[in-house]
Amino acid sequence: MLAPLTKAFVDAVHTFVRAHRIPWVDFAKGRRKDDVAHEYLAAFEAAGGTEGADDQPHPIKTATTGYPKALDHLAARAAA
Repeated sequence: MLAPLTKAFVDAVHTFVRAHRIPWVDFAKGRRKDDVAHEYLAAFEAAGGTEGADDQPHPIKTATTGYPKALDHLAARAAA
């Protein structure tokens, strides 16, 4: 029963990530996510990257704080 909803959600997230050119990172079992994030941050800073054109910190989007309307269509599909 949940498998189709899970697959639809995962597919929608992958579509959103590709459409907005957001890097997707898979984590190996047992690998600390903070360690992976620090590796990416170090590589980004070494390449001379900045957070934005204004060089001001920007909030990190998370599952609970970011893009609340991005996947609304899944809720509508689940209710149908």
